Amino acid sequence: MLQRQGHFDEAEKELRRSIGIDEKIGNERGLAMTLNSLGGVLQRQGHFDEAEKELRRSIGISEKLDDERGLSMVLHSLGGVLKDQGKFDEAEKELRRSIGIREKLDDERGLSMVLHSLGGMLQRQGRFEEADETFRHSIEIGERLEDKLHLAIVHHTRGKALHAWKQFEKAAAELCESFRINESLKKRRGIDIVTPVLIKTLLTLGRADEALDYCQRALKIAPTSSHLLKLRDRLTSPKKISHGTIKRVIPNRWGYLYGFITTDDGDADIYFREGYVGSVSLSDLVVGARVEVEVEHDPTGRWRATNIRLIV
Repeated sequence: MLQRQGHFDEAEKELRRSIGIDEKIGNERGLAMTLNSLGGVLQRQGHFDEAEKELRRSIGISEKLDDERGLSMVLHSLGGVLKDQGKFDEAEKELRRSIGIREKLDDERGLSMVLHSLGGMLQRQGRFEEADETFRHSIEIGERLEDKLHLAIVHHTRGKALHAWKQFEKAAAELCESFRINESLKKRRGIDIVTPVLIKTLLTLGRADEALDYCQRALKIAPTSSHLLKLRDRLTSPKKISHGTIKRVIPNRWGYLYGFITTDDGDADIYFREGYVGSVSLSDLVVGARVEVEVEHDPTGRWRATNIRLIV
């Protein structure tokens, strides 16, 4: 409970207390489970070396007890920690070992979860085709189990991966499916997570009306979400006036200038580029200069300057 609430220091304290009790009474099965939980808390805190140490201890106990189900769970956890450390070869080894045990136990629900984790790790390594195949396998199992929450998560992850690989049509299909499931379940957090990348993908495809429709549907589930409200404002206001400060001015390899403006309202930085900006000469812009900017969103949903005026 404390871990779910984000009280990691308290959670760590209570778990270590539980470990002491398990050690005292010789409850090795309980000890292995608690060490796995402690590893998760340490991972969330960014203490990866400590997390790895506790998880490997849990693995040793599970192997000693011949507890294959418990072992498969801890191997999955260890794979995530190793991935966070950038130890991809070791992470893949542990995840595939967990997959082998899940298959042996015919644990399809657990298998679908580990496949999702493996797909994410393969994506991080740039192994796109292997990652996509792994995501599809995870989705197939989720469909067989009718596990809607899992399907919403994996369709989102696969959609993000396809977007990164510039397969925008396929990405949109996956993200729309994730949105549909989250919407049907009225999952605010899921809607909050999937909608921005879905809208970005639809705008890249030139489907602005569809992007606005999804944003409005999302706000019915999460009406007070600040970033969804900002997205809606961007989509319904093609141009606006902002004030801010020049953050960077950079010449590209052809000698044209581009850069970024930090806005006073804390919104995303505004991009500007020579040839697309009227009024002021970009050569007059220096870092720290105060400006008034007329902006519009480009096909990816990013704010782009169309006019810049120096504030003297």
